[in-house]
Amino acid sequence: MRPVEKIDIHNFMTAELKLLELRGDIGFTEDDIMIILMTSLDLDYFTNLVVAQGEFSKWFNLNFKGESQEETDFLSAKQTIWSATTTLAMEVQAQYGMIQGDRSIIQTIRWW
Repeated sequence: MRPVEKIDIHNFMTAELKLLELRGDIGFTEDDIMIILMTSLDLDYFTNLVVAQGEFSKWFNLNFKGESQEETDFLSAKQTIWSATTTLAMEVQAQYGMIQGDRSIIQTIRWW
């Protein structure tokens, strides 16, 4: 099967827009989309909201019938990633509020 159009997904925002557009066709709720995207973020570039392609594509390459160890390991890893992502988000939000001056520094490696 070939895609009808090329899809450019660069970060959380573009991926979210595309998945929201396709959600009726793929049967996802907004919560499903948020979980997929939040657990696919590259935490090394968290403030830029870069989606790690490998993590993102795993959601669509596994069957979720509960029959394999790979699925169990994947879901366990995603639960850990979800916890880490939400914790990191809270820390970034707290630190961002304390930045004096140019807040765009949060998007650079110097901030980390």
